[in-house]
Amino acid sequence: MISIVFISLLTPLLLHICYSDIRYREIKNTTTITIAVISVLYYWIMYSDLVILPALYILLAGFLLSTFRLFGAGDVKLLAALSLSLSSETTLFFLFVTTLAGLPVALITLINHRCNKKAMYKTVPYGVAIVTGYIAAFASLKVAI
Repeated sequence: MISIVFISLLTPLLLHICYSDIRYREIKNTTTITIAVISVLYYWIMYSDLVILPALYILLAGFLLSTFRLFGAGDVKLLAALSLSLSSETTLFFLFVTTLAGLPVALITLINHRCNKKAMYKTVPYGVAIVTGYIAAFASLKVAI
């Protein structure tokens, strides 16, 4: 039951992130904070504890990557917020699948930029890959619905 409520709350937010990242290359802090709060509540209700170390590692590594403009700060915050609802092991799987999902997103963006000289952005909407990776990681969990 808890998982259904969690997915029902999270789905519109994830869809909004995909849309806004594709359209505007922006992931709003309010959306990320909302996801973080929902993720913390979900994990705490389901497992009676909280694992924040992976999220802190993601924030630290992401801060360094975003400092050198290799990764967007909104993407880093989204990764950390979503990882709050996953165990450490599942977070590693989440990051791996997100990386794999980033390849087709990057290729589609590159093709679009090459074919459409009027393309507004040269950056990759990596929020789409993050959402895809999260859905795969969450679906892999053996959660009683």
